[in-house]
Amino acid sequence: MPTFHWEDRAIEAPAGMSALEALLAAGVLIPSACRAGACQSCLVRASAGTVPPAAQLGLKDDQRARGEALACRLPVSDGLQLTPAGPSALAGELVLQRRLRPTPTVAVLYFSPPPGLRPLAGQLLHLIREDGLSRPYSVASLPEDEHIELHVRQVPNGQMSTTLCDTAPIGARLKARGPFGDCTLRDGEQDRPLLLVGVGTGLAPMLGLARDAHHRGWRAPVTLIQAGLNAEALYTPETLSRLSAWPMLRWRPVVLQGPAPEGGEVGDVVEAAKRALAETPEARVYLCGDAPVVNRLRRALFIAGASLSALHADPFTPTT
Repeated sequence: MPTFHWEDRAIEAPAGMSALEALLAAGVLIPSACRAGACQSCLVRASAGTVPPAAQLGLKDDQRARGEALACRLPVSDGLQLTPAGPSALAGELVLQRRLRPTPTVAVLYFSPPPGLRPLAGQLLHLIREDGLSRPYSVASLPEDEHIELHVRQVPNGQMSTTLCDTAPIGARLKARGPFGDCTLRDGEQDRPLLLVGVGTGLAPMLGLARDAHHRGWRAPVTLIQAGLNAEALYTPETLSRLSAWPMLRWRPVVLQGPAPEGGEVGDVVEAAKRALAETPEARVYLCGDAPVVNRLRRALFIAGASLSALHADPFTPTT
């Protein structure tokens, strides 16, 4: 049976088991969410041992050079030496200050951050319960804001979403790791149009980017497409209500099933995004929401003319 090391601890595990499974079985509270290599919650650093290419799929060149790997895709082996990846270090505790329920299935949460944690709009934070359960959430707030704003969709029987949407009292503390991700605005591009597409609670980072553009004095049009199954599935957080008066913002609600929302349309969000891209073909594009829809959007917009360097996607992977 192979033996690998986590920091100074030796752990035995059956051959073929992933490092994530072995660590959790050994009582190590390592963050994890999708367990499929998509969310990158379980990043570790291998200072020795064999790291197959599949364990680094989707990581950046500098991450691979540092020996970072996805624990869920990393098989245990003799000689493997693992430590937490740099960004996976705890950033501190978030304190829940306010919870709003714009719809029965969505909660908008406001947390006071620990000193030094000021994530950029569009980045991810991994929240961690006392039992080690971890889930990633996109940031809708700006570094200058008093609170960190996160949007959570309540999943039926969802472990973390039920905690955040219902059972966690005001004042509850959750550990946080991060921030992660580069779905953020680029400096010096105030004259370049933006196309932001948020499906469901994928609105959160897109709203954050729109707010960031407003804060930076964006001079080009900013198109924000908010998509959902129907009008009841759409929600309007306070920050979007305030931002909608900004002249540079084009807010376009799109639903798959009628009736049409006020000021919006019924149709496929992919077709709506393609029309918006045709209006501003030079736009930098940001996409967020459920993985199947985001992957369709990315492919369709690339075929429609968006360059890969201008396409930024943050697909949500289903978890409970």
